[in-house]
Amino acid sequence: MFGKNTVCVDSTQGLNGCDFELTTVMIIDEFGEGFPGACTNVFTFYFRNYKKISERKPMTEAILREARELIDNGVFVRQAAKAVGFHEATLRKRLKEGRGSENLGRIRAVFSHAQENEIVQHCKNLDKRFYGLTLKSLRFLLYSYVEINHIRHPFKPGNQLAGRDFTRGFMRRNRLSLRTSRKTSIARTMGFNRIQLAQYFDNLENVLQKYKFLPNRIYNVNESGFQTVPNKLPKHVAPTRKKDVVKAVAAEQGKTVTAVCCMNATAHHVPPYFLFARKRMNLLLIKDGPAGCDMAVTDTGYMNTPTFIKYLEHFKKHTNPTEQNRSFNSRQSRVPHKSPGRDICEEPLKAYYESVADSWTTSNPGQVLSIYHVAGLFGTAFTKTATVDIANEGFRATGIYPLNKNIFTDVDFLPAEVTEQDLDTDISDEDRVFVHFEGEVTQEYPLDPSPQQQSASDAAATRTESSSEPVLSTCLLPGPSNVAALPQPLECPNDPKQHVASPSDIILFSKN
Repeated sequence: MFGKNTVCVDSTQGLNGCDFELTTVMIIDEFGEGFPGACTNVFTFYFRNYKKISERKPMTEAILREARELIDNGVFVRQAAKAVGFHEATLRKRLKEGRGSENLGRIRAVFSHAQENEIVQHCKNLDKRFYGLTLKSLRFLLYSYVEINHIRHPFKPGNQLAGRDFTRGFMRRNRLSLRTSRKTSIARTMGFNRIQLAQYFDNLENVLQKYKFLPNRIYNVNESGFQTVPNKLPKHVAPTRKKDVVKAVAAEQGKTVTAVCCMNATAHHVPPYFLFARKRMNLLLIKDGPAGCDMAVTDTGYMNTPTFIKYLEHFKKHTNPTEQNRSFNSRQSRVPHKSPGRDICEEPLKAYYESVADSWTTSNPGQVLSIYHVAGLFGTAFTKTATVDIANEGFRATGIYPLNKNIFTDVDFLPAEVTEQDLDTDISDEDRVFVHFEGEVTQEYPLDPSPQQQSASDAAATRTESSSEPVLSTCLLPGPSNVAALPQPLECPNDPKQHVASPSDIILFSKN
């Protein structure tokens, strides 16, 4: 083939004498000349990045039914085909066969639309519960799903994983992507439940109504750790295809300095309070810190009861509370991973601090970043993140000010549902307690669950009976890196296409 904008492709169609499958690609330029070259895996690269540009679509059963209705109403076949957006020959072919088609060409999709939507919803439900799947976990899930449901597939049975290109195409079609997650402990997810959050907002409402706090007197405090060695290093320029890219840091394991940040609903920030893990005080540690900052020392470098009392003195010094003009300080332990302090201390502040720390290391080669530099670097990052927008959005998003008890939806409580357990309401003789007055037994009472526990049990029972979402357990292992043999396949009905197992029925086993 020769001509303008022409690509010539030829392949050996098998292995040559050197056990290579070669594909020759030659591009013809505007002068009719080109240079051929032999390469391998060119089609894999081409089809992996292929994007459909045509508007062709299959004639499904719904479209065919619509065309039949038009023909039954007296419309000609040619006009009916034009009305549904197809060629006349295509409509006549489908009318002759008596059925529609879900695919274009001879290649058929592995999953139907219903099956694919079921898997997608399962992946989203796991993400909402903080047990998201990795890429390898998703590949194992897809392979197990087709094996248990006896669906024809092109996957190789050796490694029991779906193809990498197939999985990425599955994610791209359904708007799924690999995201870097933030670590959240089980204790935090357990603490963020309906009962404790309702109790928190009830107490908050009572305090706000009793003392009539204005927004400039409502504060939120949060603490966060900053290390001399940042957890994440920014990307830097290096030669292409270099395997070992290294960046100098102060030490292999950095020292942690805790910074306590506090702000109110009108974006007034109390100067930071630093906690150092040492025995003796040394004001040189905060020499270059933000104006008005203070410090304390503890054995561990974290907040404890005596240190918190000292911090309250620091807070009183900068807020000037009086009997007539009181200040309200919410530490917000009930909503640990959703607080305004997290917006100012956890997210943008740490990103700025890591960037500033990396710039300091690059600008001072040969010097070690120590705890004496943390306060100064923290001050540079703190001035960039202590803004009015972050403060206002933080208090609004958590329902503190303006007070909004319904700010959190059912999706926010899904991670806590993983750790819920049903309560046994059957009362035996061993579960009865006898109340004694002056040494005599007067009455016996059953050990009934508390109202909060009973409501949680009723909610869990209702959810188990009515919900179609997968029921997760704390023993679920999302990582299939060391997967044992698959569970025994379920009995398959006469119709091999009939749905047998759902994605939630597939459990990942680990080798003993």
